Amino acid sequence: MDDHMKEKIIIEEFKIKKRRQIILTVPMIIGMIVIVIMGENPEFAIPGIPVMYLMFGIIGFYIFAIIFSLKNWRCPACNKYLGKGMSPKFCQKCGVKLQ
Repeated sequence: MDDHMKEKIIIEEFKIKKRRQIILTVPMIIGMIVIVIMGENPEFAIPGIPVMYLMFGIIGFYIFAIIFSLKNWRCPACNKYLGKGMSPKFCQKCGVKLQ
């Protein structure tokens, strides 16, 4: 396989990883909004879901999201963590082009 083909594969794998990260942020933002609403309005409730279960669910989801991100947000070439930015052009560790 030539270098151009490897580069295309790496860029496509990065696109998939980035898409997963973006999709993950939607429920994280919703969870944060619910936490803020609950903090401002102690009587807030979602019908049929006790507040404690809701909090445990949100906390559990955030733990899952952190673990998922640590496994997903890695360079397709060297498997090193890509850092906190959402759109790196290159891997900081191996220098491979990501976009």
